[in-house]
Amino acid sequence: MTYLHGQGQIPPGLERALEGHDVGDKLEVTVPPADAFGERSDAAELKVPRGELPADMPIEPGAELAAESDDGEQTTFWVVDVENGWVTLTRDHPLSGMTVRFNVTVTGVRAATADEIDHGHAHGEGDEHEHGHDHDE
Repeated sequence: MTYLHGQGQIPPGLERALEGHDVGDKLEVTVPPADAFGERSDAAELKVPRGELPADMPIEPGAELAAESDDGEQTTFWVVDVENGWVTLTRDHPLSGMTVRFNVTVTGVRAATADEIDHGHAHGEGDEHEHGHDHDE
């Protein structure tokens, strides 16, 4: 995967471990929950009727959904279960509460482009990228 270092796109413990590494470096990194996907919260799961979610949205356990409140605040939910027309959601990442081990081989390191820095994420080869809407190729 390609990511923009320093933008919080990968777990913070993994990002710190990758700091200063170069192409060809191989690492095995064990990251505790607090530096990986967070601890499990005490927040209750939320059940919503399947009909309240877009019909074309893939809904299956583990799927990530973004919701935006009326004031523009974004919240991420993960699907826990889909049963009898109801979707159970949680704010906890599926790997929250777990110690995670990453086996990493660094395959490339490069300076970010100005667009990548401006957008806050890495783009593909030829500066190709998606922002949740269609682009003409």
